[in-house]
Amino acid sequence: WDVPGGELVGWPHVDHGHFPLAHQPAQILETHRLHLVAPVEVERHYAVHIGKPLMIDFTAEWCAACHELEKYTYNDAGVIALAENFVPVMIDCTERADPVVKAVQEKYRVRGLPTVVFVKPDGTVLGTTVEFIEAPAFRQKMEQALVAAG
Repeated sequence: WDVPGGELVGWPHVDHGHFPLAHQPAQILETHRLHLVAPVEVERHYAVHIGKPLMIDFTAEWCAACHELEKYTYNDAGVIALAENFVPVMIDCTERADPVVKAVQEKYRVRGLPTVVFVKPDGTVLGTTVEFIEAPAFRQKMEQALVAAG
């Protein structure tokens, strides 16, 4: 899943695509970020192909709760295991005025950070979390999204 310029990154694709999430839990998020709307659509089409829902994380460098989510929730063994059932995507919202970032936030009705949106490959939103959420509650949201995805 290498894309020129490195714009496309999903959590299971650390270093632009070669290490499964379960093998590198401490490196789940590293410094990889999406900066374009198009890669979200590429990931969505990939999700259609493999039949998995997307887990889209909206984050920002200035967001303390986002860093907590990354440090505590995303490094939980149960979250890592469940993430194998999703196509994870991270959207960097650091540049608030960026029209591309604004467009993606509007599309998924993001009102605060961090926001994680669970989406079927056809675009149907399965669920959303807003603000920091601890691992047990996040696992429950992931499981609910998987059930809703069928």
